[in-house]
Amino acid sequence: MVENRSMPYAIITQNDVSKWDDIEGKKYHFPNKYLRILVPGTKIIYYKGVLKDKAFEDQRLSKKAHYFGLAEIGAIKIDPENPKNSFCDFKDYTRFKTAIYFIDAKTNKYFEKTPPSRESNYWRDGVREITKDIYESILKNI
Repeated sequence: MVENRSMPYAIITQNDVSKWDDIEGKKYHFPNKYLRILVPGTKIIYYKGVLKDKAFEDQRLSKKAHYFGLAEIGAIKIDPENPKNSFCDFKDYTRFKTAIYFIDAKTNKYFEKTPPSRESNYWRDGVREITKDIYESILKNI
């Protein structure tokens, strides 16, 4: 799906409550199945789903599902406690001032294009590979 393998693009999900050892803008903890996407240099956009626990409301840009930041993947290392998982760190993390909703207000369509074979479970993936065009169309809304 990525247009240029030397510069991959991805959406990463950071949930309010998670079993993963994530620190927003600093490190991301993920299963190794995403190692082909999350490589050093990958340009990422952070995503949060709908608010489920009101205790996190003041830490979010919106109660609705939204994009909230961007960064570039830095170093990758295997999780020393579970080699089936890895960590990455980030370069140039920027948190948006306002939420970008995952449906484009101009077109009323999702920014991310859901492959027909993934319609029932696309949004469950914590890491979703996107094209440069999708990346740029989201960032035009900052």
